[in-house]
Amino acid sequence: MKPAIVVIDGALNFRARDANLPDVTGQWHELWRASLAMNPGRSRLLNVVGEAALLNTPSGLTVLGDEPPAEVRLLSGLRVEARPSEESRPLLFDDTGIIYRWSPGSTPRKVWGAGTAPQNLEAIGLSHERILVQRPETPSGGEWITEMIDTEIGIIWQRAGDLRGVLPWNESVLAIPADRHSVVRLRLADGAPVWQCALEGRAAALVAIAGGKLWLRTYEGQLIGLDVDTGKVRLRLSIPLAAVPEGVVDQQGLLHLCTGPSYTIIDLKDGATVFTGVLPAGDDAPSSVFGSLATPLRDGRLLFFDRVGRIYTVRAGDSWILVWQSASPLIDCCVARETVFILNREGELSALRPVT
Repeated sequence: MKPAIVVIDGALNFRARDANLPDVTGQWHELWRASLAMNPGRSRLLNVVGEAALLNTPSGLTVLGDEPPAEVRLLSGLRVEARPSEESRPLLFDDTGIIYRWSPGSTPRKVWGAGTAPQNLEAIGLSHERILVQRPETPSGGEWITEMIDTEIGIIWQRAGDLRGVLPWNESVLAIPADRHSVVRLRLADGAPVWQCALEGRAAALVAIAGGKLWLRTYEGQLIGLDVDTGKVRLRLSIPLAAVPEGVVDQQGLLHLCTGPSYTIIDLKDGATVFTGVLPAGDDAPSSVFGSLATPLRDGRLLFFDRVGRIYTVRAGDSWILVWQSASPLIDCCVARETVFILNREGELSALRPVT
């Protein structure tokens, strides 16, 4: 039986969408702080695979826990790629384009040589030793191709062009073709279309599967719900307080749209607006709020970080609660095992936990 809710993150690297964090208003403490010998830049570096938090950089991968990492490059030269789907399996790439199967606590297992530099490589791990690889046609470049590969047999099928926001679903993949004027569902077995839906505008990103619908947002500011089985348009939504409907989806299928003080919650199971309003402002509110960077928590709260280094939680209709004040602006944050991991612009990585 397929899960009712599948949450997609447009940034490809994803964080926990059902994170558990105690709802306490008391003191938080810093478990540890580590100074990284790296320039973190502005990339998304913290990710969650299963219950494990990861520091994911071009120079290596580190699994984070209750103790500070002994070194940044625990798995030297590897970066993780995974999709938030029960049918997706984490993969690792090294700097030569070798692809590995991996899960936290295991040893990486080499499964395929893509023959291209990792910065020009996208791959998704699937069930039954299959991987979907997207790469330039030749090592020197050229047009991109998409390949379905059984790592024990070889290439099953190829198609010209790359696909955006690929999501495995029921022995198929859902994706946006490169021209962004349609959405397609392809069979894993042979790459043949199950359906293709032409759009009046251009697809910006897939959002989630909920209530039997594949939701996507368009560059024209609409949310569109397609029947995941047939590809037919079931709902079109325009959100008055969210001209760009970019946010995060929790495991109940609620889309949280929060930019600046405006906060709207859409139930993607039926397209209903369940909350709309303006969050409290003032000195206790964040300096800026970007809903697409929030982490939904299991109890309905969102966790944000702002541009000056503060971390907040908020529940629709309630006031902001300040969780932590960092000495330096933050560039990333994730939640795993009831712990908040933060990375600041000075290259300092910290683990925070509430005092319960």
